[in-house]
Amino acid sequence: MIKDNVKALLDELPAGVGLVAAAKTRSAEEISEAAAA
Repeated sequence: MIKDNVKALLDELPAGVGLVAAAKTRSAEEISEAAAA
């Protein structure tokens, strides 16, 4: 689920714009999955 959301956000960002995220209540596995997207 997170991976799909990250991919959707990245598809909408204009060229040259990066995504920065912070996680407070997600597991290390979920964060790794999102970062790999």
